[in-house]
Amino acid sequence: MSDEGHIRELTAEECREYLTLARIGRIAFNGPDKIELIVANVAVPDPGHLLIRTEPDSVLALLAGEEPTPVAVETDHLDELYRWGWSLTVHGSARRASDEQLQQWQAREPQPWAPGERELYVVITIEQMAGRKVRAAKPS
Repeated sequence: MSDEGHIRELTAEECREYLTLARIGRIAFNGPDKIELIVANVAVPDPGHLLIRTEPDSVLALLAGEEPTPVAVETDHLDELYRWGWSLTVHGSARRASDEQLQQWQAREPQPWAPGERELYVVITIEQMAGRKVRAAKPS
């Protein structure tokens, strides 16, 4: 007998819980010439925000303007051995993090893997979250 597996929507509580596990996100936004999709380290300093660090001359620095920029951020976890995983998408707006936010969140900064000076902080205000969880069918 085989387990049929499943795919289902995450509840709002599961979205919040899984988001706290995120360390890597894929950030999509409209760049000057094309849609950008950039992988970056992220942190969740509080339930309503994501925080990224970048270099001032990077593509992600485009998000650090005074006016908010609409973004989508995807993060996920896949367990290939047990054949299950989840994917979560956040929609929100990005802008340069304020000094007050950085002071409040300093213990919860993202830790970039990439080398270089990454002293430009971008905060993403979460407006919507949704996700799915999948478990593959067990082989017969």
